[in-house]
Amino acid sequence: MVPSVSPRGFWRDAPFRLPNWRTFTSTDIEDVQHHMGRVFHEHQLHARGGAPLAFRHRQMPLKSISFNALDYGIAHGAIDIHSPPLEDIYLFQFSLKGGARVGRGGDLVPLGAGDLWVHDPFEPVVLELDGGYTHFSIKVPRATLEEVVTRELGRRPKEIRFTRAPTRFLDQQQGLAEFVRAVCASSGAGPQNIFAHPRSVALTEEMLARLILLSVPHNYSDLLLARPAHAVPYYVKRVIDHIADHAADPLSLANLCRVSGVSARSLSAGFRAFCQTTPMHYLKNARLDRARDLLSTASGTSVTEVALDCGFNHLSKFSRDYLLRFGERPSDTLCRVRGGAG
Repeated sequence: MVPSVSPRGFWRDAPFRLPNWRTFTSTDIEDVQHHMGRVFHEHQLHARGGAPLAFRHRQMPLKSISFNALDYGIAHGAIDIHSPPLEDIYLFQFSLKGGARVGRGGDLVPLGAGDLWVHDPFEPVVLELDGGYTHFSIKVPRATLEEVVTRELGRRPKEIRFTRAPTRFLDQQQGLAEFVRAVCASSGAGPQNIFAHPRSVALTEEMLARLILLSVPHNYSDLLLARPAHAVPYYVKRVIDHIADHAADPLSLANLCRVSGVSARSLSAGFRAFCQTTPMHYLKNARLDRARDLLSTASGTSVTEVALDCGFNHLSKFSRDYLLRFGERPSDTLCRVRGGAG
């Protein structure tokens, strides 16, 4: 019988108690570093404060996705982790107990119980884990998420970039939380675990990938949250395609209405119904996404040049909107590309 646990109780304790999970324990930091490098990615690990290590890692693999409960088992001090880009995987890390800090070449952002943070394939990361901190991670191949987005949008995404800001997992993503809880708790059923059965495990992983993409903000969220493409009216699709090709041009609502062939009221109603936003807000997000791409690759340019090239004339408003969408300032993105200099 699958154990019945509340979501909050489950996230704090159950990942370390559920049966049929692979378990690795060690008190040797070199063994822990080797194990973590083999399971996730090579990285540097250092223990501060002199506290003895009592590391526990419990893992439940599905097919290509795995669930992982981690506790370094230190009572005080901190664990420092320096990780290079993950390259082929995403880690969705849910803080269970205690505190931690995370950064990508800039200031460290605090993490607390109930926060979800995404470690993506693209940039190096620094993590500081306090004594008593435990977390739960979902390891998802980059290709798995990209395949779902490709099927939904009809084109392959360049890079799926999730928000850099911590997300309140327990408060805002109840559907994702409940599904993960159900899959994990079903491990107690052993061979009768329907989520991991050979005939259903692929569907389990696809559902998990879709819930992640719909629950955690990223640069394709607006498109994925819209209704399926076949339901989008022709005049909305015309404007979406026009913005994709001309986002940096000085477009106004009147311009977009001429492209669509309908009135401003009809166009706005169409965008609200099928894209859950307004035409001008959709345009702003497209410009912000383009700016992020440029800042993430064009290390020889400046924030001002990128803003102007993407159609932003008010730099302070551009910086504010960029921070709200991506959880960091444009200058932080550019500084990271330059290796932290400047």
